Amino acid sequence: MADVNELLEKIAEAYGGQKRITEVAAYQQIGVTFSAMRGVEGDILRSYRHPDHLRVEIKYDEQNSELRILAGQFAWKQDQPAEGIFYSAMLLQAASLGLPAILFEHQKHVRDAGMILDKQGRALNSLELNFHGNYRLVVGVDPDTGRILESRGIIKINDAAMEFSTTYDDFRYQQGRLFAFKEVHYAMGHQTGHTHIESIEIVPELPEELFHPSGLIDKKPEIMVMR
Repeated sequence: MADVNELLEKIAEAYGGQKRITEVAAYQQIGVTFSAMRGVEGDILRSYRHPDHLRVEIKYDEQNSELRILAGQFAWKQDQPAEGIFYSAMLLQAASLGLPAILFEHQKHVRDAGMILDKQGRALNSLELNFHGNYRLVVGVDPDTGRILESRGIIKINDAAMEFSTTYDDFRYQQGRLFAFKEVHYAMGHQTGHTHIESIEIVPELPEELFHPSGLIDKKPEIMVMR
């Protein structure tokens, strides 16, 4: 079994140091995402404010776009209030975007979850964090590099469980902090799409109004930051 603290130290070293990791409180990502359900690509803008605020804007073409927002205990889809599985999925997505900072913030609750195999069959060390009662976040860590190569968000529904997972690749440093620029997304083991990040901007803060409904997208996503 891996020692949790030693593994967290290895992760910290890989991602630019614990101080730099926890300093990153907000960022925005621009890129291209592919939806297997739609069968098309779209321009994506993700705005994340640690730990539980997330805005995802996707424009597929002039007529088709998506807007998904999480603000703590509230969520919206296309400007309409959303709850249930949609809310849970957004909360888990925010938790995964908060990695690895969320692991350090809740270090005393992080436990060793043994070895897991990722989608390519590689053996990874894994850490697990339970939160909000019905949620589990399992993180797969490369034993050689300390990089997080997979995250699994699991929702407990009565006696069943629903899993959303993401694999990570194309790691690059942005302002001294390591980010994955390529993601592949899965739901219940089936691939649902992939995202290629083109640029990331780390910002001191993002305005509260960004995380409330404000209408659908009518143009290509642009960086919106509060200086």
